[in-house]
Amino acid sequence: MRTGLERNYPDRSNKILNRVREMHGGELYNHSFGRRLTGEGKYADMIKMIFDSNCRKYGLNENVLKLSTDNFTKPHSGQGSLF
Repeated sequence: MRTGLERNYPDRSNKILNRVREMHGGELYNHSFGRRLTGEGKYADMIKMIFDSNCRKYGLNENVLKLSTDNFTKPHSGQGSLF
């Protein structure tokens, strides 16, 4: 069975899949906890630099909300003694 990548971009599919393998230690997918959505190597570093550069250029991630639990209290329910 052919993938959508092979079906739609047959001339580029091997190059793209090899780049993905390079960023995942030779595998197409790394399901290990903490590694699943990350990459390594020069292409992953280049993607991160481009992403960070565009975040700075367009002002993304600058005014991140400071979250706090100070305004939350434990609910007073009939089962409060269980917790």
